[in-house]
Amino acid sequence: MRTAIGMGIFLAGAVWLFATVPGLPQEAKGMELVWPFLPAVAVMILGLGIYAWGGDRTRAQTEPGQGS
Repeated sequence: MRTAIGMGIFLAGAVWLFATVPGLPQEAKGMELVWPFLPAVAVMILGLGIYAWGGDRTRAQTEPGQGS
């Protein structure tokens, strides 16, 4: 379940990231260009963390001989 939630959060962050691109002014440079993307990237990292956390637990339950 955590794997699916993590994938969903990651994809929501990716959609947010791509939705942010058209709103940027063309003359933006440096940190002006980076700041609008930081929240979306943080959501994507959160999603990857939940995905990894759920993946470890699933793997430990399905492989025989692995202690949890």
